[in-house]
Amino acid sequence: MSKNQLIYNDFVITWIEYHKQFIKESTYANYRNIVDNHLAKDFFEVELNDFNNILLQKYVIKKCKYGAVNGGSLTVKTVKDIIVVLKLSLRYAFKNEYIDSFDLSVKYPKVTTNTKITIIPNKDISKIINEVNKSTDIRDCGIIIAILTGLRIGEICALKYSDICFKSNSISISRTLQRIYTKENKTKIIETSPKTSSSYRDIPLAMELKHLISGNSINDNFYILSNSVFPVEPRLLRKRFNYILKQSKTPHYKFHALRHTFATKCIEARIDYKTISVLLGHSNINTTLNLYVHPNASQKKKAITKLTSLMLNKY
Repeated sequence: MSKNQLIYNDFVITWIEYHKQFIKESTYANYRNIVDNHLAKDFFEVELNDFNNILLQKYVIKKCKYGAVNGGSLTVKTVKDIIVVLKLSLRYAFKNEYIDSFDLSVKYPKVTTNTKITIIPNKDISKIINEVNKSTDIRDCGIIIAILTGLRIGEICALKYSDICFKSNSISISRTLQRIYTKENKTKIIETSPKTSSSYRDIPLAMELKHLISGNSINDNFYILSNSVFPVEPRLLRKRFNYILKQSKTPHYKFHALRHTFATKCIEARIDYKTISVLLGHSNINTTLNLYVHPNASQKKKAITKLTSLMLNKY
């Protein structure tokens, strides 16, 4: 069979196994999941030579419509993630002269997003903290860490005592813990590098958190949430959080709401946006602004009043 008669679903399996050596294990797991559940199935027995810009554009529209028909199971972001993997495989095919060059650009349907982040009210935060203070389960200190630092749940679970400097009062973020899917359709826990290069960061250690952590027996190789060489995985910390919410008779919140609450409280405290972005480990300040900076009616009214006063006084 000639190169241009290669079938895509055969090619993409070979490509992803080759590409595996150049990416993180977690990235490979995500890519492999996309290949197995979408690309290999959607382009079953389609020849590489049949790929062109028209085919890609039709595929994008089809996948987005499928998501809409099936209750939004495929968001535009999910479709974009699928296309990223598809383009990577096709670029490899072009580089190795399996296909000719063509335009890979595609357009995505416009969607109206109403992303609303959940902020936990002060009264509920107080109830959560009070309940954690009554707990004897060491894993619950992860909840306090989230409240006072805004760390992602995987970053919290990966924290070791070696990441804490009690002299400079700082926390170093250099790992994350996550559960990934394997090609055998099973899952496993891995410890990997943070989400992005910006996620490597040092965060000041609050005195309240220092007292909480330093009270435990310290071994540099021990994980903070277990005080042993074995980590506490994210889903177990989520279960502990749900338990604390139930015990404190607090409404249900997702664990990630603690990170949203931390960021929002930083803004309310008038901390500059760049500092907040660095603390959160965002890749750029625009991520922080788009997620958390949404002026309310009172702030907009104040802005117009100031501007009106300035304009009338000047002219």
